[in-house]
Amino acid sequence: MKRIVILRHAKTEKLAETDKVRRLTERGHEQAKQCAKWIASLPFEIDSAIVSTATRTTQTWEELGLSCPVKFSDDAFNASAEDWVHLIRGCTEDVETLLFVGHSPGVTDLAFAHGFTGELSPCDAVVIELDEPWQQFGLHGGRVAQTFESERNS
Repeated sequence: MKRIVILRHAKTEKLAETDKVRRLTERGHEQAKQCAKWIASLPFEIDSAIVSTATRTTQTWEELGLSCPVKFSDDAFNASAEDWVHLIRGCTEDVETLLFVGHSPGVTDLAFAHGFTGELSPCDAVVIELDEPWQQFGLHGGRVAQTFESERNS
């Protein structure tokens, strides 16, 4: 079974020189640290990650403290659900659990396509389980296995 951990970046400052360079707030750093604890409690390990190159997503990633291989992708910056499908299809089959750190609405749309019924607030996460190989991944076929809500776990 394959798993995707869909994570929206933590809380950020409202304004910056450009959208891509917005940084995490103090609250965002705390949210990401709480999410790191949740990830550590999961009954499986993260094998690989795809992270948007925006400052807020790379800072969220850094706070997670994971040591798995990571690909920082410009294509993941403000990616749509369909864009994420193409990024995920590029995973090698030895990866069982993939984490990606991205932006709304793309991450929420992808989670929704696989049965999630809520909204991903900053630093919320959804674990989607899949029965198909990465190359067949699409906008259906997965199921929600677990969720993390940063505001409930702070």
